[in-house]
Amino acid sequence: MTRARVRDAPRRGGRPARRDAHHRDRLHRCVAFCVANARDAWRAKVREDEGANADRLLHTPTRDASVRPSVRRPSSPVVADMAPVVSKPTMTRLTRELKQFRACPPPYAPLVHVDENKILDWHILIQGVPDSAYEDGWYVMKITFKPQYPFQAPAVSVLTPNGRFQTSTSICMSMTEWHQETWNPAWSVATIVTGFLSFMVTDESTTGGMRASEETRRTFARESVAWNASQKRIVEMFPEIAKPGALEELKYKDETKVTDAVEASVADANDDANAGVEDAVGAKKARVGASPGAKK
Repeated sequence: MTRARVRDAPRRGGRPARRDAHHRDRLHRCVAFCVANARDAWRAKVREDEGANADRLLHTPTRDASVRPSVRRPSSPVVADMAPVVSKPTMTRLTRELKQFRACPPPYAPLVHVDENKILDWHILIQGVPDSAYEDGWYVMKITFKPQYPFQAPAVSVLTPNGRFQTSTSICMSMTEWHQETWNPAWSVATIVTGFLSFMVTDESTTGGMRASEETRRTFARESVAWNASQKRIVEMFPEIAKPGALEELKYKDETKVTDAVEASVADANDDANAGVEDAVGAKKARVGASPGAKK
């Protein structure tokens, strides 16, 4: 028997081996096509019912790209975009501090913006410190609090180019997340802002800082208002940025040095903390004295 006859010899079903393989491959392609269509219909239904959360449920990769185009998934899970859960003590503390800040803002920080849906993110408009390279500037500072505040230090960054710190970068200071071991829960937002201004006028090297000449920093200061006004988000938070006359009215009139201001702010925070401890101890003694088993 010749080689061609052996190759085309019928199998048990009476069909040649090559034809049998052809039908098998065709069947596999049909099954893959049906599965792909069913999966696409399921994805459309899930997206219709659950919206953007559907992409979080889809993790099965496509084995054969030739059967259908692959589904494009987000680079990060949708869960990462959800706001962190804020405890009631943290919410109470931040709400109280926000009210105090607006009623009596710290030196060189006249305005604060806090979104009601993002109580952990604070944007503060700060004035350049007089007699420094930043005296003609206005900068937007951002404080990102931890859900465990005030027992954990927040992150601090600057949005406006300034020549002292990198923009939108967490800055290493004794009052920020870089030094949780030195953080004092009695410190308030006013203490953090004043400490930041005091640190800004120094040339100490730190993570998140940058090197620049004094003339470069003065140039950034002169251009800071125009830069802030070109940012839609900043203007929405602080409409006064687009009104030079309004900024003049917001300038801090007292020429007290920032170092003195931060010392006074820290002292006030420590006094408040000591008073709070004394109140707590007194309340505990009163509860013990009022208990039925207390000795007379």
